[in-house]
Amino acid sequence: MIYVKKENIKNDKIEAILFLISIIFLLMMNFVSNEIFKLILYTSTYLCLTMNLFYINKFNVMSVPILFTVFHALFIGLCPIFVAIRRNEFYEEQYNLILISYFLFCITNYLYIKLKKEETKVPSKEPIHTNTLTLMAVGMTIVGMVSVIIYVSTNFNVLFGGDLEAGRVIATQGNGLITHLSTLGIMGICILFELTLKDKFKKNYFIVLLILTMFFNVLSGFRSRLIAIVVLMILIYNKERKLNIKRILTIGAILLILICTLGILRDRLSGVEESSFISTLTATLENGSVNLNRVLEHFPEKSNYKYGYTYLINIIMLRPGPDLDFTLWLKEEMNMTFSGGGVTPTLVGEFYINFGYMGAFIGFSLMGIIAAYLDRKYEKLDKAYYISVLVWCFLNTTRGGIANVEISLILYSLVYFVIMYISKRIDIIPTIKEQGREEYKCQIKKS
Repeated sequence: MIYVKKENIKNDKIEAILFLISIIFLLMMNFVSNEIFKLILYTSTYLCLTMNLFYINKFNVMSVPILFTVFHALFIGLCPIFVAIRRNEFYEEQYNLILISYFLFCITNYLYIKLKKEETKVPSKEPIHTNTLTLMAVGMTIVGMVSVIIYVSTNFNVLFGGDLEAGRVIATQGNGLITHLSTLGIMGICILFELTLKDKFKKNYFIVLLILTMFFNVLSGFRSRLIAIVVLMILIYNKERKLNIKRILTIGAILLILICTLGILRDRLSGVEESSFISTLTATLENGSVNLNRVLEHFPEKSNYKYGYTYLINIIMLRPGPDLDFTLWLKEEMNMTFSGGGVTPTLVGEFYINFGYMGAFIGFSLMGIIAAYLDRKYEKLDKAYYISVLVWCFLNTTRGGIANVEISLILYSLVYFVIMYISKRIDIIPTIKEQGREEYKCQIKKS
């Protein structure tokens, strides 16, 4: 007990020192005028905060706050550094916005971990009938594939007319319902993956359904769908069996290669012949800073803050008609005319679009608390699939903002609770008939 207390005091001192160094670097950055020196201080502050977050979360690479930091680094934090090195452009206005919001994320994450008591593991209150859940998951997977087939066949000429990026934008307008319905395939295949890990679904059947699901989603042109499947499967697998560091790094490298490869493929189908792996990777690492700079230049000088309107845009898109999703709406709002998809403003940019600097600071303070809360639930809850969905949606906010994940989160949650309700109350029991033939009958559990 004494050893634990001494260890805790030592850890608190290290964390306090790292926070203090971060504050000193941040203050120094605002008192220097040299662009390169300012960038060095920005980089030092960001790395110091990141190291502190790793230390706070005991270097558990699969913890939610550290995973969030990895996504934050790729889509927000490291982007100004790559822009400065490759383009020799210094977007100094975003330095404070990124660093202070990230600092507040780290602080609130630290406070939640220190002040919140440990929770015991929560088992499922009611047994789930596996046969019922399996049949519904298979049904969802098939519905998802059929929805993608309808979407692609209806828009085939548009999608493969020489410019996949532009065609994809046209195809999604007025098809919000069918595109979101197709995500049922992601839900179904991930539930089946959890059942496969528990030896409650045959591995060969799962592999066939997984290949078909990924193939049809490639046809639709949505790179994010494939990434969602892979990340969700990683989170589910880690929850069930725990990944070691070596495997995590290997999977991370493969995922990065997959993202870039799919980007190259989409560029080639859009007529961009000079696209390469390096250019795609660097574009991904620069994109967050470039888009955030556009947002800072446009709001509130040319357009007023939106005060939460961005969170309604994707909901409005569900109605029939050619409504734009959030990223396409933002592209039009800022009078941008480049070909292809919309503008992903990053989570920092989305908070800023709605409520300015204070929106980003308060928003990231809340995100730090949510990260720690989800991490506790990820460790303690017995339901691998749903908590993995919540974590994935949380991580996915870093690039496109909350508006980009809210429909998926609502759809995933609604469908999940419905199928779990049914799986707890209806049991599909196999009965053996003559000549070894197997049939099924339903048994409804009384409330």
